[in-house]
Amino acid sequence: MPVESYHGFVDSLLRDPSEIWHHAYEQEISEAGRSVLLAIRTLGGKCDVPVLEGVFGPLHMHRAARYNFSRRPEDFRVGIREVMNSFIKPCGQDGFEVIDTSVLDLLNAVARGAPDNAVDMIEGAARFDQIEQIWSLAKAERGGNILAALKRESHRIAPSIARLARLRRRFDIEGGGVGYFSPTFEVRLALIVEMAQRLGAPLIAALIAPAYVLLLEEWGAERPQINDAIKLLRTMDAAVSLPADSITPMRNTVLDAVLEEARTGCRADELREILDVVDTRDTGRELAIVRESFANYQLQYFSDDLFECRSHEQYDGLIEDLELFRDELGVDVDALIQRVEEANAEFEEREDQYGDYMQDEWKERSPMDWDDDRRVAEMFGSLKGAGERDEHPEPAALDASLIEELQTSEAGEGSEAAVESVAGAISVPSPRRSSRCLPLARLALKPLDRRKVDRYLDVTKAALLFGGRAILVEGIAEALLLPAIAKHHILKGHKDKLRIFQSVVFITIDGVDFVPFVSLLLTEVNGTRIADRVVVMTDGDKGTRAEDDEEDTANDGEAETRNTLPDETEQSGDGTRAAPEEEVVDGGLIPGERRKFALDRLAGELGATDYFAEVISTYSLESELIEVNGAGFDGG
Repeated sequence: MPVESYHGFVDSLLRDPSEIWHHAYEQEISEAGRSVLLAIRTLGGKCDVPVLEGVFGPLHMHRAARYNFSRRPEDFRVGIREVMNSFIKPCGQDGFEVIDTSVLDLLNAVARGAPDNAVDMIEGAARFDQIEQIWSLAKAERGGNILAALKRESHRIAPSIARLARLRRRFDIEGGGVGYFSPTFEVRLALIVEMAQRLGAPLIAALIAPAYVLLLEEWGAERPQINDAIKLLRTMDAAVSLPADSITPMRNTVLDAVLEEARTGCRADELREILDVVDTRDTGRELAIVRESFANYQLQYFSDDLFECRSHEQYDGLIEDLELFRDELGVDVDALIQRVEEANAEFEEREDQYGDYMQDEWKERSPMDWDDDRRVAEMFGSLKGAGERDEHPEPAALDASLIEELQTSEAGEGSEAAVESVAGAISVPSPRRSSRCLPLARLALKPLDRRKVDRYLDVTKAALLFGGRAILVEGIAEALLLPAIAKHHILKGHKDKLRIFQSVVFITIDGVDFVPFVSLLLTEVNGTRIADRVVVMTDGDKGTRAEDDEEDTANDGEAETRNTLPDETEQSGDGTRAAPEEEVVDGGLIPGERRKFALDRLAGELGATDYFAEVISTYSLESELIEVNGAGFDGG
């Protein structure tokens, strides 16, 4: 290469790094290696080994038949060995990913330069999400060649699309569970409609009606996916070249399904998307349903959205959504916006406190870091005979017993009584005699309860599914204070009871809607429950305004309807029958007692009265700690 051309050559490589890989792709690997790379491209550049092997087989077989090269049983292993550590690298415990994003650039260039490769990747696909990947590449800025090839070869790709569109999403997992794979049927139909619109291919357009039938069949067993269905509606609206007499009825049916699903409850992002496809200027049925959906969102999901905010941007985004709902639906969101602003201010304060804490920790660690630096300097200094010693004070370690001392010094008589009740209830002898597997999919939970549990569960909270005894508390304060109070006061000297208490799983639900979690733990399947014993500890909240309590609890789900009084034929949790006038008059009960009635009723409906107990305080744990006339603070 002439010297004067070198600068331009380097510049072209930086603009298109795929050139670096072209020679190796074309000259240094076999057809098996190329099939591996094309397969991993259809999976987005990253996948597990079983998935890659599953899509490699059909694609490699198709390419071998089309381009007349021989296949061998060991082709997958050979292909992996050829491209390992050059094009791809291990990922996780059992997976691969491209070694660099420029490998994806190479494979994109391969598809654009020889678009029959894109046709092959669709024709030899084993999963519908592979078609999604290639279609996204075709729609990209430089995908014109691929679009032309897909249109020209629509007779080749149509059967593959039809076959993969029919694949079931739901599959059974050993033990009674259920899993899902591949895109939803809403996404599948949306892609087919878009391909028919962009390609103008009659064979692709003919797949719309069968895919629509499959979607309706799916909705007979599964709930519509709101966001994916909105994507489908937008795609139908953009399909101006398709016959309106066939697309419009489908669109209306999909919109009706979305609105009915939203009526049962939806998140803010889903409601925002719905407003994009509904004409709010029309004051008819659609607007009425959307307003009803907002009312349910306010009661069921707003608190969850607020709790899940983890940055100022997310708080601001939630406020923007609420303002959109106000402007489009004419609803009052002032109180909700105020709550978001207050939570945002608290978040900012916590950030400042965390910053101060990290600064203090840095100050504490600095002498230790300096000491490490000093030792290194001394080591090298000793080699030169010129080491010098700098003295820095050693930071004192924080004794863990100090934390327990601070906790237990705040335990007064009122809180001790509540903890004693919890300790007694959780220490009841357990009927558990063996371990058994319980399929969660068979638990007869209400849809809203199941959704709340789904949003709550993550890796950090999965212990509630494995603990024989569980204590449900409102927040982190109880989870921190109860063990220390039990250890140093209530169960001091009672080793066996303390051992049982310390084996309990504490579940902080961050609210007062205990019903989903009690239902999860105590619902019986095949004579088995998740928990042997469940105790709920909740604040009485005496002195709070009724309307405030109703607003807070309603935002935790169906709490507003759950915290109702039993009728005259029911009994309270302690087995005594309340007077009829006390059961119909709400003014004599504090909010915690209303929750107790609702939970006692639920335990009875589940046939789990012997496995459940509830303890309520008069006010709250924190206020009772303070109310004990200062006795716990000065040791008097």
